[in-house]
Amino acid sequence: MHQGVQQGDPLGPLVHPLALFPVLDHLRRQLPDITVLAFHDDISLVAPVQQLDAVLRWSHQHLRRIGAQLQLSECTILHHPE
Repeated sequence: MHQGVQQGDPLGPLVHPLALFPVLDHLRRQLPDITVLAFHDDISLVAPVQQLDAVLRWSHQHLRRIGAQLQLSECTILHHPE
């Protein structure tokens, strides 16, 4: 079985956001204290540190529904102490 869009497919830049937008919009509605910024497959989530675990668990569960996953080796956590 094949998943996703073939590399170089001209529809790729259109199909990916169509699949990802509902998931990110749902995340934003479920956790209203976070800010979601996305450009293609680069996603930034700005959230209180107390919600980090909830955001990661939620993302893992819901991204799997569209055949996507977090690449933890490419994730960065920035913490700004108050």
